[in-house]
Formats: sequence, C-alpha cells, structure tokens
Amino acid sequence: MRECFVGETFVQKFKVTFDDDTGQTVDSGEFEITVNGEITQSGILAVDTDGRTMSFRFRPTEAGIHEIKLTWRVGDDVWVQPFLMKVITA
Repeated sequence: MRECFVGETFVQKFKVTFDDDTGQTVDSGEFEITVNGEITQSGILAVDTDGRTMSFRFRPTEAGIHEIKLTWRVGDDVWVQPFLMKVITA
C-alpha cells in the first residue's frame, strides 16, 4: 500500500495489461475515491497516447485509508480494480 500526506497533490498513474495481448487499448475510464464509505473524489481518467496508461490527480484532504476504484472500458468489456492509499498527517 502506498502512503502520502494530507494536502499533497500528485498525478497517480496506472498501467493496464491484458493476458491475451492482442493490441487492445483503453477506450475510457473513471475513478472514485472513498474514505470510510463516503466518496471524497471522483472523475474521468486520462488515457495516455499508449492507450494503456491511465491517470488522475490525487488530492487527499483527510487522513485514513483511501480506496481508489478504477473502472475502464475496452469495447463492450468493463473492468473494475480497487487500490488502497494510506494518507497520514504530517
């Protein structure tokens, strides 16, 4: 689990891979961040020109475990992947 401080802001990137790598690329994606069951941030993922790297700007405003849920689409297929980030006070 990665760790950062309250008030930091940075680009968080994620790379998508496919088991049957036939050249698929990500069409679109969204993210949602929850802390203690409440949504604190959400939006559209930027997809880099390689079609496989997605990113968003992470802006934690409170300490705790932040669950980052990524959802992305390739054609008619949809994937969802959660990640955790520990946010602490300085």
